[in-house]
Amino acid sequence: SVFEFTMEPKLLLNSALIVELVNPAFHEAFGASPESAVGRPFFDTAGGAWDTPELRRLLHAAVETDDRMELALDREFPDIGVRHLVVGTRGVRHEDESGRWLLLSISDVTDTLRRQELVNRASRLESIGRLASGVAHDFNNLLVPILGSADTMLEKLATSDPLYRHADMIRNAADRAATLTRQLLAYGRPQPLLVQPTNVRAI
Repeated sequence: SVFEFTMEPKLLLNSALIVELVNPAFHEAFGASPESAVGRPFFDTAGGAWDTPELRRLLHAAVETDDRMELALDREFPDIGVRHLVVGTRGVRHEDESGRWLLLSISDVTDTLRRQELVNRASRLESIGRLASGVAHDFNNLLVPILGSADTMLEKLATSDPLYRHADMIRNAADRAATLTRQLLAYGRPQPLLVQPTNVRAI
């Protein structure tokens, strides 16, 4: 009953790695019905997707021991694509001690790994945001004397003075840098929205 009704895909193999039993969870997860799997070599199921040297070594070693063994696998299946799996094995003795079976339990950790990757990505973005915010603050401090000096020069120079154009270029470049600073700060942390009347036609 445990074998049949557990939500974890399970198989029972004999010592020759021929499938003896398949539970419904295995059939639902990997599309291998009992009729198509029982009596066949395990490595022939799912179009040979299980056939890897690492898994072969694990199963041959597991037949000889009562200890539980595990192996992480990334495999591509014909109907469900690439899955990240953990295969657990344990040797099971026949009741009359005449031989051994091998019980396979398969955990699909694909969704768990995807969620973990999303968490890791969010954490990296948060770190980058904090770095950008710190750089923006320092950059903003550098802009204050540049803008102040450019404004002073523009006030003291006549528009006909050749230096006036250079001072105006400094002022415009500093204004663009200030806009970039605000964008970096907005990336680094949420900013309150600036709500104001806007001339849509002008935009």
